[in-house]
Amino acid sequence: MNLFLKQLPYFFIVTRLLCTPLNLYLVSLGENYSWIIGVLLIYCCLNDIFDGVIARFLGTDTVFMRRFDSVADILYVFSLYYAFYSFSPVHFASIQGLLFTALFVEASVYLLTILRFGKGQSAHNYLSKFFGFYSAIVFTFYFLGGIFNEFTRFSFVLAIIARIDTFLIYCILKKWANDIPSFYHAILYNKGISFKRSKWFHSKSGADLDHASEK
Repeated sequence: MNLFLKQLPYFFIVTRLLCTPLNLYLVSLGENYSWIIGVLLIYCCLNDIFDGVIARFLGTDTVFMRRFDSVADILYVFSLYYAFYSFSPVHFASIQGLLFTALFVEASVYLLTILRFGKGQSAHNYLSKFFGFYSAIVFTFYFLGGIFNEFTRFSFVLAIIARIDTFLIYCILKKWANDIPSFYHAILYNKGISFKRSKWFHSKSGADLDHASEK
């Protein structure tokens, strides 16, 4: 396999990760540069879709890649929230209760998975995917045009709902796994009942990937 193609998913993840300090730098330059953050957000959204699709198509998807992808996503989102706070402190104040609740649930998920399984989460559940796509749309409008409304505010409600679903997934699972579509699918996974994962969003389970890597 061509080495470039094999490493392409990692290139996408790393460039998305590098957009985190770049966003912080653009914030330091002032609000006139917010449109660049909006353009980068469009790139990172497409980037996040295609890194996994390409990895699964090439058969190079691994547990490490999925967990690395999750960490890159979280750090990048934090940089967006910091930019939002810096450019619109009044709007930020109106949603900070929702945001801090979402962050609390996020921290609870990681604490839970570390204590139970010794590693971070990588559920890639449907609600988290929907939250990511929805938030990318409303915050692109914000950074490109300064638009903040109830649709923007609702993204923080979605963040809480999505992370609660992730928390439930790792409460239910008896062993660590990634790419579990919802807490209902975690119940099926425990019972050994097969279910269909999305070819666009999901890879094999963590246990299957670990087993495959040993061959």
